[in-house]
Formats: sequence, C-alpha cells, structure tokens
Amino acid sequence: MARRAGGPTNPGWYHNRVAPPEASSEVGAERFGVKATVITGAERDELYARQAELYPGFTEYEAKTTRTIPVIALERTA
Repeated sequence: MARRAGGPTNPGWYHNRVAPPEASSEVGAERFGVKATVITGAERDELYARQAELYPGFTEYEAKTTRTIPVIALERTA
C-alpha cells in the first residue's frame, strides 16, 4: 500500500515499483521474480478495508488525504 502516512502524493517507491513492474523479492533466504500490478476499483477497496481491519492506522491515513491510496499486488513470476 502506497500510503505515505496519508500525504497528498504517492511515495517515490510507488513510481519505481510500477514502472517497470518486474522486480525481485526476498522471503527469508528465497529470492524470486515478481510482477507488480496496481489494484483498482472494488477489489482495491476490499483489500484496503481488510488491511485497515488488521491495522487501524490505515483508516487514519485514508482520512488524511483526498487521493486514493494505491494497493499493489505482487505476482510471483519465477
């Protein structure tokens, strides 16, 4: 989630992650390729709401800004 604590613009890393969308990720000692996709519409809203249930601060971030805070999915490619 590119929340930037509710700031008026997306954080710099957001732009680096979506253009180009290919990158690598590490989980523990495992490293693998991923592709980033910006989630929009009802799916974005549902994912953001679920995250806000787990971490109530996300609700506060959303209330601080007029922008739609992006949600990015990483799909494993390799």
